[in-house]
Amino acid sequence: MRKLIFIFLISQSLIAFGQEGNKDLDRRISTFESRTLTLAEEIDKLKGELKKVSSENNKLKSSLRRANDSLTSVVSRSLEVQAQNERAMNLALDSFKVKFEVQNKTVEAVQANLDEKFRNQLMIYILSLAVFVVVVMVVSKAAVSKGLKQGISNWNHFQEHILKNNK
Repeated sequence: MRKLIFIFLISQSLIAFGQEGNKDLDRRISTFESRTLTLAEEIDKLKGELKKVSSENNKLKSSLRRANDSLTSVVSRSLEVQAQNERAMNLALDSFKVKFEVQNKTVEAVQANLDEKFRNQLMIYILSLAVFVVVVMVVSKAAVSKGLKQGISNWNHFQEHILKNNK
């Protein structure tokens, strides 16, 4: 029993000592509770702001999805138009190529025709020149021959005239 009383007295002194510092502890606890309440209020405010930010984020995500979908549709439409333009350009180039080849064949045919006509005209010119030279030679030979005959005839007449007058 002595031991129990001794333990009781020691624990009492410890409890008494612990209760004396209770005022300081109460003040600290009340300060801690007020801080806890303040932090709880701030946490509630932050939760509200987090909800607002989250809703704004969701709105921005949906707006971004709509803009992305719109941009995707515009890009795909643009690509379709570009493909159509490219096909039209290819068809126009093919048509131009065919027309160009036809035109080249026509030009080659006209060039061949002109070359043939030029050769014919050149041959006609050369033949005409040869005929002209032959005609000029024949005419000049005939003229020289006629002139020579006439000169001889005139000379003979002159000699006859002189012989007749001298006799």
